[in-house]
Amino acid sequence: MGLFGDQSTSDRYRELLDALEAGHAPPAGASTEDVAFVARFLRVARSAVVQEPSDSVRAALMAHFQAWARDRRPSLLDRINAVLIFDSATAGPMLAGARGATDTSPQRVYAWDGGEVVVRMRKGEAGLQLDGQLLPDTDDPAEYTMALVVDGQQVGSTPVDGVGEFALPGRPGQVASLIARGQEVEIEFGPFEVRS
Repeated sequence: MGLFGDQSTSDRYRELLDALEAGHAPPAGASTEDVAFVARFLRVARSAVVQEPSDSVRAALMAHFQAWARDRRPSLLDRINAVLIFDSATAGPMLAGARGATDTSPQRVYAWDGGEVVVRMRKGEAGLQLDGQLLPDTDDPAEYTMALVVDGQQVGSTPVDGVGEFALPGRPGQVASLIARGQEVEIEFGPFEVRS
């Protein structure tokens, strides 16, 4: 549409500003008040002197940006949220008739396009432990680190060994996530409640 059709006021001023900056005649239909306003704006804008910020302002801005950036995760990684495909708490009795099945620790299995992870919550000598096995389809599991995250804060991490096994301490009642970090990917498993 034209200058005064369905376009917003800012679009009309932008079109008028572009024409006057380029040295062209105002678009047809532009009011003399609008032309005078934009011409005054251009004169002021061309004569305005923008100074560099002082050292104290620059330092304050840098500190503010660093605090903001510190809370951001790197954006060069692929981030994947794995899907829960098995939870022993909701699976019901599965070991009916099995003899010698003594491990009744809560267990969860997550999957993503590139593999699976098994997470167990067991009582250990040092308290509750989250352990499991990371099973990527193509990558070497030892290229990953497993991190425990509670309330958005990493509270522990451990390298994953060559067969994909890992173990981290946990506390009952925590709502946590596990994050497997590789060279180019982060895979999140959870959140889930830590229970024994």
